[in-house]
Order: sequence, then C-alpha cells, then structure tokens
Amino acid sequence: MKLHSGFQTRWNSSSSAGFNRMKFRPFYPGKRMRISASSMGMQAAVTRHDITAHDVANVNTRGFEQGRPHQTDVVPGGVRISSVSRTPNKPLALSNSDLVDETKEQIQNEHTLKANAQVIRAKDRMMGEVIDLLA
Repeated sequence: MKLHSGFQTRWNSSSSAGFNRMKFRPFYPGKRMRISASSMGMQAAVTRHDITAHDVANVNTRGFEQGRPHQTDVVPGGVRISSVSRTPNKPLALSNSDLVDETKEQIQNEHTLKANAQVIRAKDRMMGEVIDLLA
C-alpha cells in the first residue's frame, strides 16, 4: 500500500511570520479515504479560517502582509492547504488586508464546514442502517 502524505498548517502565535508548518500527517488511500475526504475538507476550511482571522486581527498593523492560502487536490480524494503566500506590503504602510474579502472568506469557510459535516453525518446514518440490516 503506497503511503501518501499531506501537511497541515497550524497557527503559531509566537512566530513573527504568523504561520509555521508544524508536521506531516500521513493518510492511507482506500476505504478510510471516503470519510477522510470530508474531514480533510474540514481541516482545510479551519486552516483558511485561521488565516483570515489572523489577517483581520492585524488589519491596523503597519507592514502586515495579508496571507493567502493555496488549496490543492489530494489523490484519490480530498483537499489540503499546500502553502500560504503573503501579499507584499510596504514596511510602514497599514495592512493590505481587505475586511470585505476576509468576511467573504470566513462565510465561505463556514459553509464548507457545514457541508462537510453533513456528509459525515449522512455517511454515519447510512453505516448505521447497514449494520442494522446485517444484524
């Protein structure tokens, strides 16, 4: 069985850059991947939400550079945040974060989390029905 790896970015408040890649988390393709695709989508949405929250918190910080997550597909299914880029800014200029864009991103992340949670709940109900049929 081939091992694939995907990484998660986690917020690290002690980091001067704002984000620090912490560790790699392997996953195995196959039956576990079906539920894992929804959980990976939820993890990506949470990471995107952390980035936008950091941008909003630093909207009045001089020289702050807005973060932009880059999401990629994972084979055979799922998504991950592959990198976080920074939008260049002048050292003494106010933050280049746009509150309207950040708010739209947070609303989109909320809908993504809700949709993936519904998928997991539906799979849980279906598995319960299959177990009841087999019992």
